[in-house]
Amino acid sequence: RELTNLFTLVSHVKHLKIEVFNLRLHGRDWEKMICQYLPQLETFALSMSTTVSETANEQDHKKLIDAYLQSYTSSFWLDRKWFVRCHSRMSHRALSIRLHTLPYEFDAIPSSEDDYGCRTTSTAPSDAFFGYDTVRSVNYRSSVFADGVYSGVQLKNVEVLTISLPTDQHFFTVFPRLDDLF
Repeated sequence: RELTNLFTLVSHVKHLKIEVFNLRLHGRDWEKMICQYLPQLETFALSMSTTVSETANEQDHKKLIDAYLQSYTSSFWLDRKWFVRCHSRMSHRALSIRLHTLPYEFDAIPSSEDDYGCRTTSTAPSDAFFGYDTVRSVNYRSSVFADGVYSGVQLKNVEVLTISLPTDQHFFTVFPRLDDLF
């Protein structure tokens, strides 16, 4: 496996930030690799996306996501306060999944035309707030920020902004200031 080979080379690392595409690993898979290959790891930032074609309907979709998220609720994850947020959407019998750790530690928000209608779930306590202060690059489409995955998000440190017009009333809520734009 490519990841275990990589982790063997960096077994001393204390902070890891990793993006994974087209690979679906459960929480227990990450737990096993981290315990075995990264014993000194203190902070872990993960962004992972994949598509699963095995779901037949909305009920199967919900069960699959709930089971998937459950794998990120062991004492390994909760004791470290490594919470995850999962965005999922079923389309044409295929389930798209994007999962990331909280707080969000990446420069850009992954988004697509398919963000509208996503289901968002998290392992974080309901009263916890995790911002998106590390986000530097955004492709703003009103549908994503008004009714989509990122409704209610404020982005305060954006340096690169692409806007799809027309905007809407949510624009100035999402971007309370634009001082850092290049």
